[in-house]
Amino acid sequence: MPPSPPEILFDERHRFQYGKSAEFYVAAGRLRFPAPDAKRLATRKGFPDFRFMYLLEGGGTFVSPRGERLRLSPGDLVCRRPRLDHQMLPDGGKLWREFYLVLPPTLAAAFEEAGLLPEGDYHPLGLDASMERAMAGIGAAVRGARSFAPLLSELGDFLSFIKQRTERTRLGAAELRRIEQAKGILSQGLEENLSMRQLSRRLGLDYDLFRKRFKAATGMAPKEFRLRKKLAAAAAMLTEGDTSVSSVSEALGYPDVFCFSRQFKAHFHSTPSEYRRGWR
Repeated sequence: MPPSPPEILFDERHRFQYGKSAEFYVAAGRLRFPAPDAKRLATRKGFPDFRFMYLLEGGGTFVSPRGERLRLSPGDLVCRRPRLDHQMLPDGGKLWREFYLVLPPTLAAAFEEAGLLPEGDYHPLGLDASMERAMAGIGAAVRGARSFAPLLSELGDFLSFIKQRTERTRLGAAELRRIEQAKGILSQGLEENLSMRQLSRRLGLDYDLFRKRFKAATGMAPKEFRLRKKLAAAAAMLTEGDTSVSSVSEALGYPDVFCFSRQFKAHFHSTPSEYRRGWR
């Protein structure tokens, strides 16, 4: 028997039609994906209209039109521009709740020309009372709209507020993108001796600032992050094949097997040989 289709539940759903064509409307509301359905409700294509997605609960990954992969947490805003393919991938097994605002392309273009739409597509704004008031206000404006002009003014005020918030966090968002880039570099070429100072220069960040920002984002220093990746690769090699301990050590760029065994034991509380026997 095929599984039942995933369900989208609306806590609020408001829509105002202001033209004869079906595409001329503004919509706002709050929706949720129940935990069992969240992963099945992933978005893998763009939309014909402009959409704000502000995450209230849950988590996932946003893959931007440029291919960047960014983790989503409550308080993150994503601007989904018309006809640009992207992916929104909720984590499985978690409730997902979001606030959304939908604008037709012509109206979005007018606001963009007026400088009221945020630059970029990802903005970690955080959750606070001012955001809650702004969402409640624009939701009430769409719900109670009887003509377009008053709603247009309310939309302008809301977008101006959002633009100001994103401007305050724009540097933080750029730094987060650099941290994601750093994580990718640190996870590759594990046999190579990678200088953290050279990496920070490559990313265009001061070394001390890079270390602080990386630790704030990941909970560990860049050097420790790379070491954990290297030891995880060693553990996989020891359990998934018959490669000797000395060969694993050499493959991962250790100067000798004793240095490798010492680091491995400090992390896993067992020698490489003991670890392998425990998996067989």
